[in-house]
Amino acid sequence: MKSVDIANPNTWVKFKPSLCKGCWAGCCTMPVQVSSEELYHMGFIEAHQVNGPLKRLAQKLIKMGIIRSFNSRTRLFRLKQLENGDCVFLDANRLCKIYENRPSICRGFPFNGARPGYCPSQRKKEVRRVLKNAQECGEEG
Repeated sequence: MKSVDIANPNTWVKFKPSLCKGCWAGCCTMPVQVSSEELYHMGFIEAHQVNGPLKRLAQKLIKMGIIRSFNSRTRLFRLKQLENGDCVFLDANRLCKIYENRPSICRGFPFNGARPGYCPSQRKKEVRRVLKNAQECGEEG
């Protein structure tokens, strides 16, 4: 399989459902913006908070480690990502911890986003090999 660069959609592969099996979840390393309504469906806020003032709520969600930022002009929240770029809801097995309640942008991937119909699919084994090689090179250098 050719090398895929998450930051370069031209390297992504044509999507087919079979690509998801054994994938490293590259789609879960891209920034995700959600609305207050989606945060409600995800179970992080209450119904009465959806249309209310959001700035203070955003501060609370940042402290809880759920979101990274809030844009008061668009009223959109950006989900938190870990230092390695992974979504905060990606578990150690690279599966979504909130899959049943995931945001619509995630539900619609790969038919929305940077290159509709394509995904940054890579096998977990290949990614582990590349990461291991990079760590070994870093230790020697």
